[in-house]
Amino acid sequence: RVATGQGRISYLSFISKAAVSALGEYPDMNATFQHERILQWDEVNLGVAVDTPAGLIVPVIRQAEGLTVEQIADAIAQVAERARTRKLVPDDLRAGTFTISNPGSVGAVSAPAIINQPQVAILGIPVIVKKVWVVSSPEGTESVAIRPILRLAVTFDHRAIDGAYATR
Repeated sequence: RVATGQGRISYLSFISKAAVSALGEYPDMNATFQHERILQWDEVNLGVAVDTPAGLIVPVIRQAEGLTVEQIADAIAQVAERARTRKLVPDDLRAGTFTISNPGSVGAVSAPAIINQPQVAILGIPVIVKKVWVVSSPEGTESVAIRPILRLAVTFDHRAIDGAYATR
């Protein structure tokens, strides 16, 4: 982890930035489903699930598509602190377009998550675990090695997105 202004750059920061970038390529995932229609959004208002003493809460980082990894790390730290100290205002919780949940931060080895409706998708991030893995060399040979493995889990609304699209 690397310290920035408020937060620390972590896997969550990098994964959040990658997800936000991918939403530009797959705009149906950055949408809401309302009254039998899909509304795609140009900006990514990233919801970040935060574990608080009062339960899980999802504050929103506005216009995340314009933020660097460092800025995302700072924004996550700021909204998480405000959530844990009960200093969020109603505007902090509205208009999310895509959510990230990080149950890996408390040791979860899988991360299927429930969609934060009316959003159409959520990304779950479990813990990174070392596993035995088959790796290929540049020459094409295979061997078995221990590698850190992360199995991201995307949950999506099939009314808005089909499985092939969500998998890409």
